[in-house]
Amino acid sequence: MEIDRYAPTFERDDVSRLLGLLLGDGTFSLTTVLFTNTDPALVQDVASIVKREFGAHLSRSKHDPISYRIVGKRGAVLKWIRSLGLDCHTAGDKFIPEGFHNLETVKGLYLADGWLGDDAVQLQLKSHTLINQVADILDRYGVHYNKYPIYEYLRLDTAGKYNVDRFMSVVFGKDPDQLSLNRRYNIGRQDVYDIELEGAHSFITESGIVAHNTFFIGTMPEPVYVIDTEFGSRQVFKYWFPDRDINVMEVRVVAKDPTKTDAEATFSNIEQAVYTLMDLEEGTIAIDSMSDIYGWMNEWVEQTVPKQTSKKSGEKYMMRTEWGKRNARYRNLVFQLISRPVNVFFSAQPKEGYAGGEGTGEFMARWLTQHDHWVDVVLHFDKWLLPGKPPRYPTTVDKCRMHRAPGMRIDDCTYPKLLKRLDDKFGLRIKGADYVNLAKQIKRDELAIAAKLKKK
Repeated sequence: MEIDRYAPTFERDDVSRLLGLLLGDGTFSLTTVLFTNTDPALVQDVASIVKREFGAHLSRSKHDPISYRIVGKRGAVLKWIRSLGLDCHTAGDKFIPEGFHNLETVKGLYLADGWLGDDAVQLQLKSHTLINQVADILDRYGVHYNKYPIYEYLRLDTAGKYNVDRFMSVVFGKDPDQLSLNRRYNIGRQDVYDIELEGAHSFITESGIVAHNTFFIGTMPEPVYVIDTEFGSRQVFKYWFPDRDINVMEVRVVAKDPTKTDAEATFSNIEQAVYTLMDLEEGTIAIDSMSDIYGWMNEWVEQTVPKQTSKKSGEKYMMRTEWGKRNARYRNLVFQLISRPVNVFFSAQPKEGYAGGEGTGEFMARWLTQHDHWVDVVLHFDKWLLPGKPPRYPTTVDKCRMHRAPGMRIDDCTYPKLLKRLDDKFGLRIKGADYVNLAKQIKRDELAIAAKLKKK
């Protein structure tokens, strides 16, 4: 019997970390194992492990400079992946095979697909099996997290200094300041923003992709203040707009029960952040997202309002008028913002409408129903994935109070592009905007984006 001297020794930490990196940023086909990542240190780590353990090496793809095929030594890595039952598994059905349910595998996954921010660590994956396996491993070591769905994805969210320090100590054996994880995922959601017009006031935008909509916020007038409920925007701004005056205020407070958010404490943080910005006379305020706030306010009512007991059934119930307290607090927050002489941007996650117990296929923003009536323009951000072509990000006007404009589309919409299209189409101008240099600004943004994409 032939013995393959390049077969891995499963008890070695390096092999488990390699598997985690490949589960996060690897592609497994019938004939190839591919690793895709922009971090030179991680690429070097993979190269060192596959050479030492399998006698293989990385070969850079001719078509994608950040992708590497793992080749050599009779396809040893591919045979290993097949032996684990992972060949041909896509992002939605990957899993941790038996023998690799350990911290080194988790470390590799977080290095590939995790994100580390101020007092928060996140991992978001399409495979529910894989994310649940990671959660089980974290549970064994007493690492707290929130787990919740984001469309077809599941996210693990470890928040708060104590919890993050515990995570970093257990998984990495390091202080949080000594490690930087990369945010690499895109998720859909709806966005809304307010813009002060000459003679009119306020805009709204809906739907889209997180990187696209967060990018839009980054193109709005400085200084930009983002009230972030999801720990999701800081890294996007840091990468795309390192020289812009963008300030992120993270407000979510995780409850002692790691599956819940402390709704009252979180909303108090949000109200305090809004109060702090009340003297702002220029720039932009963004809330990302109002859907989270709407959900937390529902929790706040459930937690704080005393329930009545039915005399007939003996069941507990809540007076319908109690929901008015939620609505009043929500409206006050919104009106405090749109009353300011600044640009205001809201985001909201979409929800599908239902009729007769079945989905209608039509989506609306998940927030208080009246929200879109308080503003003047509604935009719908979307993402189109076309075979063999790069993604497209069309933006459609769903509502314009001043003009009939449904169906007007703006590709790769940024704030300057929106200003130009509204001016060209309707003669609507944003107060204080520099229309003389608008075309130059749009061109400058396009060149900066192209340079970043080329560098990646």
